[in-house]
Order: sequence, then C-alpha cells, then structure tokens
Amino acid sequence: MAYHDFLTGLYNRRKLIQKFKISIEQATEKNQKLAFLMMDLNKFKWINDNLGHDAGDIVLQEFSKRLMSCKREGDILGRLGGDEFALIMNGLRDESEVFEIIDRISTSLKEPCVLKNNQYHVSTSIGVSFFPEHGHSPSQLLKCSDIALYKAKSVATNNYYFSDLLINH
Repeated sequence: MAYHDFLTGLYNRRKLIQKFKISIEQATEKNQKLAFLMMDLNKFKWINDNLGHDAGDIVLQEFSKRLMSCKREGDILGRLGGDEFALIMNGLRDESEVFEIIDRISTSLKEPCVLKNNQYHVSTSIGVSFFPEHGHSPSQLLKCSDIALYKAKSVATNNYYFSDLLINH
C-alpha cells in the first residue's frame, strides 16, 4: 500500500511521480509526446460539507472507477491527493487523443452518483500539459497542468484548459 491510494486503489502521488519519470524517459528515447492531465472534482467540498465525508469517499471511489474505464491501455492513472487525480497519456500521436479522453471522461460523468438515496451529478475540471512543449520533468509538467486547471476552473466548472506556458529548457 506504500504506492497505492488506500481509498481508490489507484497509484498515489509518490508512485505516480515515479511512473511519470519513467514515461518521460521512454518518450525521450522514442521521440514521442505525452500528455499530463490534472483533474479535480467540482463542488467536492460541498459534498463533504453537506453530505459527509463518507459520501465524499463514495464519490472519489466512483470517480476513480469511471476514470479507469476512460483511459487507454498504457496510460497511467493516479490520485494526487484530496479530490485531485492525474492521467499520464503515453505514446501520444496527436492532441486529438487528448480530446477523445476528455470527451470520454465527460460522458462517463453524465450518469449521476447515488448518495444517501439521492442522485448527484459530479463534474471535473481538467488542466493539460504536454511533454516536451511544457517541460522535461514531472515538476514542470505538474506546474503547467496545475495552472491550466486553475484557468479552466476560473472560466467555468466542467471545463478543460491546455497549458499555454512554454518552459525554457
């Protein structure tokens, strides 16, 4: 359990960063691109505050299952902490693959979660960065995705934003 999130069974932050470093090394060797998607749940604090932490845990577990069903084979999914999740898309041919995954995630969230005998719709905001355009290290790509996520949330919930930062290498 040192490398897995106890609640969702996904990789935890520590293991995700290890896998991220390996993905970057492999992408460099193969001259490939990869995408890093950082996601958080919109209005998650409201769920925890109004329905309780048990309900929040159910939402996190359900969200992680839906994300697992959306990722491609070879992609790496993890929980960064709280309601933040990350997806590493390896072997990216072009940006259209990212749009496809975002669409899959959005479609998977159209089905409501049942909490305390009521249905609740959950949505996510997503920030996206690309290797090598936005950095050559997990910390650079995380930073770019985090800023993009913040921009996505500032425009509207249930939104995505591609990083517009260019990191000097």
